[in-house]
Order: sequence, then C-alpha cells, then structure tokens
Amino acid sequence: MVMLIDTREPPPDPERRDRRHLDLPEELRPWRWFLACAVLLAVSTVMSGWPCLIPVFLGFGAFFGGIAQLYRGNDGLSEYRQ
Repeated sequence: MVMLIDTREPPPDPERRDRRHLDLPEELRPWRWFLACAVLLAVSTVMSGWPCLIPVFLGFGAFFGGIAQLYRGNDGLSEYRQ
C-alpha cells in the first residue's frame, strides 16, 4: 500500500471560497437571515392559494439559517480537522 503523508505546515485549506460575506461584523451576520425570513413571511401573507407556501417554506429555511449562523463555532465540530 502506498500512501501520501502531507507534512506541510499549516495544512492547506480545502475550501477556497470567496469569503466577502464574512466582512460583516460577527454580531450582524445572523440578522440578514432573520430579515430575509421576515420579508419572505410578509410576501406569503400577500399571496393567496397554494403558491404562498413557497415563501413560507423559504422563510422557515431562512430562520433556521439564522439560528445556525448564531450557533456557528459553538457546535464543537466546526473547527475539527482530521
């Protein structure tokens, strides 16, 4: 069996994404999700019929996205690297 052992310090970051959304201060990041939730739920009250369920579900998704943003880093596994 042949294996490659990575001895570079620090190990390379596997995620090379654009992190401009992290320019906001830490305490303001989850509020954009809650603002999107409020807007989507307000849009769903204006609509009628079954299409109003689409913004309702997206609003709930935005709410849970804000909750996840609030607790990022407190889950114990976000900084874990194997």
